[in-house]
Amino acid sequence: MRQVKHSRDTALLARGIDAFGHFGHDIPASENLHPEALARHRELNRLYQVTVGRGN
Repeated sequence: MRQVKHSRDTALLARGIDAFGHFGHDIPASENLHPEALARHRELNRLYQVTVGRGN
């Protein structure tokens, strides 16, 4: 499986490896509600909304 609308998707794999390089590496949380993590989440959510046709 891979994203075909853009090349910025990330994944945190629970098992296995992305042998084909379809996803960027996601960053596991280091603490709750860290400001940089929240900013990254907002950006990734915005990108998701655009991808599914609900955003700008």
